[in-house]
Amino acid sequence: MINREARMEAKLADHGFTMRDAEAIAERVAQALGDEWTFFNGLTHGLAADADSASVGFTSVLWPEFDFEATRDANGVIQSARHRRVRGRAPEADSPEDLLSWSVSVQEFADRFGPATLNYSSAFSEKVLPAHEHDKFEWNPHPTIPASA
Repeated sequence: MINREARMEAKLADHGFTMRDAEAIAERVAQALGDEWTFFNGLTHGLAADADSASVGFTSVLWPEFDFEATRDANGVIQSARHRRVRGRAPEADSPEDLLSWSVSVQEFADRFGPATLNYSSAFSEKVLPAHEHDKFEWNPHPTIPASA
């Protein structure tokens, strides 16, 4: 956990932000976007996009090979919100442990290391980890070999 926090702090520092700055920005963004019913409209307004757009997106400064895209359903309610690779390619790795944090999308990870099953998905309006998905995957590069009799 400490290593993850240190990497996050270093990434933020690369762009002139502290963890406190990031938390304050996240709080302001959460207030502007509102709940699941107003999230897409808030996002559209915040990005100065066409109010009738079925999808909106932007390039992430912190994840430059990926763009963020959100789509809405027919009622204007947020349907999906994801980062997707639009530049570069997924790094080669023989093990999930060889990957750096944020170096691949969930789909790229599943394509490389086996099927992933969505175990949990939080609402867009969650205060902590909004739109968080927890995927379960089984990967065993060295299956247990029974001892000889």
